[in-house]
Amino acid sequence: MESISFESLLKELGLEDLQLEFNRLFPSYRFSMEGILSRLLEGDLLGAGEQFLQGLMMGMELEFTGIRQMLVMLLTLGILSALLSRLVMVFDRQQTADMAMYIFYVVQAGIIMRCFQRMADVAGETIGNILEFVKFMLPTYLLTMTMSGGSVTEKTYTTVLLGIILLIEYLFVNICLPLCYIYLLLAIVNTIWGEERLALFMELIQKIIRTLLKGSLAVVTAVSVVQNILTPSLDRLSRGTLQKIAGVLPGIGQVTETTLELLLGTMNVLKNGVGILFLVLLLGICIAPILYLYIISFLLEVIAAFTGIVTGKQMTLPIHRTAESIQMLLKTTMTALLLFLLSISMVTLATGGLK
Repeated sequence: MESISFESLLKELGLEDLQLEFNRLFPSYRFSMEGILSRLLEGDLLGAGEQFLQGLMMGMELEFTGIRQMLVMLLTLGILSALLSRLVMVFDRQQTADMAMYIFYVVQAGIIMRCFQRMADVAGETIGNILEFVKFMLPTYLLTMTMSGGSVTEKTYTTVLLGIILLIEYLFVNICLPLCYIYLLLAIVNTIWGEERLALFMELIQKIIRTLLKGSLAVVTAVSVVQNILTPSLDRLSRGTLQKIAGVLPGIGQVTETTLELLLGTMNVLKNGVGILFLVLLLGICIAPILYLYIISFLLEVIAAFTGIVTGKQMTLPIHRTAESIQMLLKTTMTALLLFLLSISMVTLATGGLK
């Protein structure tokens, strides 16, 4: 009977519509919501993990199809740096050598900007996917929270999540990502000038981005902690009062109280399952692009390190700065993901064992 009730509840949640919407928003992934959630409710963590990995690998294969082109671009950048360092030595006149260097800077800047533009598109698209996924998955999670007797938590948590969505849309997308562009442009201009005139300005941009990311994480954590201390206690009080009232009904009080307790317990298990599904799928759609950003950043650092052996600092510094810019994109994307993971996991844990 328990399995039948869970199946009927899953149908009431409208997972089929959610699955269709998920497939429309994220066509490269093939996660089965109902399959993963059913395995979680049955306690089959290995089966749920297997289904999750199958859908994840399909998405990662499609995500990394464009990495070959990026590798060719980065390899070309490294070869040009090494060749030009030797070619400049051939020229007898310093003016000719300087002209050759400036031509190289233009070519290098074009390759760097194309590489960074691709990575910025990946970061922006990933943040947009996070917001879209939360927006369409949130009503189902809040519904299960209300059905499990967490009406106060549901109202407060709705406000918190909407605040996080606005924070990411206006702070991360409109401020942090453009600052990464500005940082790279200043690095290119700084290299052409041949002096560290803009070094302090670049450090200021890095500090602003770090402050915004750490500050947003601290604010969301503090709000989530305060919310999870207060609202679950209020929900526990209201549920306890309801059960006591049901228990004193003449004739049917004991049966009503037992039935109500069983119903709330079942809905609580379902809410926890949907919360874990929320976290797993949110993490699943972000793993591939985050790895992509990290790999490209790491390869740029490797190219800068090896070309630095045969070239001067002025040639390798733009490559290193590009890697730093991509790392800032990576941190921005990971912070946006972490804000939702932290908030969802905290409220799920705070309300998961309430009776």
